[in-house]
Amino acid sequence: EQDYRKSYRCVVWLSRPCTVKDVEDKVNSVRELVIAQKTPIRVLHRRTLLTRPRTIFSLHGQLINEHYMTLDLVTQAGTYVKEFVHGDFGRTHPSLGSLLTCSADILQLDVLGIQNQQEP
Repeated sequence: EQDYRKSYRCVVWLSRPCTVKDVEDKVNSVRELVIAQKTPIRVLHRRTLLTRPRTIFSLHGQLINEHYMTLDLVTQAGTYVKEFVHGDFGRTHPSLGSLLTCSADILQLDVLGIQNQQEP
C-alpha cells in the first residue's frame, strides 16, 4: 500500500472568505507535506486507534468564489483525504482548514488515478 500514490480532486467549502493569494501562499506552495492522522472517528469502530504519518505530495487549489474551491492533491496511499480537508476535530494535523486558518468541509471527492511507485 505504501508504494502507491493516489490523485484526487475535491470541492471544498471554506468558512471565511479566501483570496487567490491565500490559496497560492498557503496551499499551492506546499510540497511533500507530512501530516499526522489519528484513526478517523468515522472508521474507529473497525480500525485500530493509531497515529499514522502520511505524505501529501502536492496540493493545487483553485477558487470558485471566496468560499468554495477545487483542490487537486496527490497523496500517499492510506491517507484519509476527507479528514485532511476538515481536520477531524484536530485528529489530522495539519489540515487544509489549519493551513488556511478557517474551517473547511469537503463537498465532493473523486479519485483521478492510482500510481504504483515501483513501476518504471
